Amino acid sequence: YKAPKPPAEQPSAAAPPKAPPPYSSCAIAQPANDDTFPNATSVDAAVATNPGLRPGDEVVLLLDGSRVPNFPPSGGSTTINGIDRGTHSLQAIIRDGSGQVVCQSTNVTFTLLQPSVLNPANPNFHR
Repeated sequence: YKAPKPPAEQPSAAAPPKAPPPYSSCAIAQPANDDTFPNATSVDAAVATNPGLRPGDEVVLLLDGSRVPNFPPSGGSTTINGIDRGTHSLQAIIRDGSGQVVCQSTNVTFTLLQPSVLNPANPNFHR
């Protein structure tokens, strides 16, 4: 009698895909912290991520804690219009497909200066 050979080991099922590497950084690339914009009602804003944005993730840009509606979820840049004068903050958040925050930038603060007819001596006032 000859014993049958044991069945060859079946190759294991495909290994689960590796989790993508975490973001080493996400930051507001524009404007710079403490920038001042005289005679302005809009600001160009840009977000940078490292590594680049992963499939399924989205970038959310917050102005004074509220989502900027026209910022592309794929990241990049946009112009934020209709900003009142004063000091404001921007922050970028990256969320994965399930809505979990996977990266959060530090706040960037900027100031918009607009002329006032009540203070014509203001050096930023131009007629």
